[in-house]
Amino acid sequence: MFKLSAKGVVVLTTALVLTLMTVTPVAAAPVEPSEVPENNDSHIAAVSVSEAEIDFDEYISSLDCLTPQMLEEYREYLLTTLKVETVSYVVEPGDTLTAIAARFDVSVNTISASNDIKNPDRIYPGQELEFPAVDGVLYTAEEAVNLSEVAEKYDVSARDIFYAMGGLEGDEVEAGTRLIVPGAKIPDPVVTRSTASRSGMASYSGPSLMWPVKGTITSVFGSRGGTHLGLDIAQSPGTPIRAAAAGTVEYSGWSGSYGRLVLVRHNEHVVTAYAHASQLKVAKGDWVDRGDVIATVGATGNATGPHLHFEVRIDGVKYDPLPLLTR
Repeated sequence: MFKLSAKGVVVLTTALVLTLMTVTPVAAAPVEPSEVPENNDSHIAAVSVSEAEIDFDEYISSLDCLTPQMLEEYREYLLTTLKVETVSYVVEPGDTLTAIAARFDVSVNTISASNDIKNPDRIYPGQELEFPAVDGVLYTAEEAVNLSEVAEKYDVSARDIFYAMGGLEGDEVEAGTRLIVPGAKIPDPVVTRSTASRSGMASYSGPSLMWPVKGTITSVFGSRGGTHLGLDIAQSPGTPIRAAAAGTVEYSGWSGSYGRLVLVRHNEHVVTAYAHASQLKVAKGDWVDRGDVIATVGATGNATGPHLHFEVRIDGVKYDPLPLLTR
């Protein structure tokens, strides 16, 4: 189902009305501001649904003024404007996936998932990369599959894929077909490492974690007589804090001594915590990719200076983040 926000519908309606006016202009008497009542019900209704989602097909079919030709022209317009190009890039000496992603304004996961890169910190000069020009994934069907199955796999709309491809022959996708899936939600590859908790060593099985911020480590896990159960990284106020791996924002708000806190759930077991932020850039329920900015460094809560307090929690138990962060 293809959906537009009410705001998008207003834009669409305006464009269509302008088109109709050029064909059949109609004179209308100007309305003086004094003629509009302060408590305008239609205005209030429009405001109340400004963020609502509207079924595009139902909305279009309800407009009797549209001719089949106009509908077809608009469909062609969508196929042209929403089509997504594929980027081809050859890795150069000194390149990192983070730098390449920033250069093309896509996420690290977009590149790594599109090229089956298990460890995003291991790329090499001369390596050929292909990925969509927007966040998502370049998907290759290993066997015949239905378009709706691909959409469900990545939690997107089949129509999004259809338009990103500039149209498709049908719903059935043959083996070997490459599809651009815009907005695909891509979990990070799972790695296994050993780390320590307050009660001893343990095995970590979860996504590879990038440094959420680069700076000076001021307190390690287990310091302060064993009471410090995270990693403190000092940095200037306002420095971007990035998601250590892809996941869903489980919490974003104030949390006592943590100050402004973001929690990101990466899978059933693993959650990362980012505390003492000055500003929060995400809300509960948001999907974030590895490297996305989620907050900025601050000194809120119980903090003596600007820094990030970073935690890794596995099934609710806090573990030493240092062995889990990629070098």
